[in-house]
Amino acid sequence: MNEAFKTVLYQALGYSVAMIMGIGILSFLQRGFLFKFLTVKASLGKKVLIRIRQVTTWDYKVGHWDEQDLIFGSKKDKKRINNITPEHLYRSLGVNWIDLDGKEWCILPPKDIQGVTGFDPEKQESLVTRALYKPPIEDMQQKIILFLVIGAIIAAAASAYFGYNILNEVALLKQMIQGVSDSMTQGIVVPTG
Repeated sequence: MNEAFKTVLYQALGYSVAMIMGIGILSFLQRGFLFKFLTVKASLGKKVLIRIRQVTTWDYKVGHWDEQDLIFGSKKDKKRINNITPEHLYRSLGVNWIDLDGKEWCILPPKDIQGVTGFDPEKQESLVTRALYKPPIEDMQQKIILFLVIGAIIAAAASAYFGYNILNEVALLKQMIQGVSDSMTQGIVVPTG
């Protein structure tokens, strides 16, 4: 195989392994939600994402419709929920969801799901209006801020310049010491025997 082709192949393999490991870690941290969500999204509405409320966490399953029944689970542990109506479904993240209680296997109404709380539109509007109509910064404050920014840029440039000069002097000193040690080792006669 050509060396350039091997290099490209190894690089592509390395990137692929890194991507697969990243997706695997993400899926592990989300407890399998990612692939189930993508499965439901790819079904274009034929499947439903089921969120099951357990004692301490939420579990996710993919379900499909059979007339008015919702079927989900593995082949050995298949569950069927009867008489699902459109009022039980809600839409989030571009897919249809239904919430179930994992202990009693009953449907949770969508109103149990709480959205953002504590949002006050009048207060938000007031804050936006105040930000738009705030008094401008005084000229003296602008000059002080500009002076501080320019001073910080000058200080950074000066420290970079002096640091560069010191590093050049250290490199030159190292070369001089190396030259002296080389000349000293050439002039020394080591007795043998």
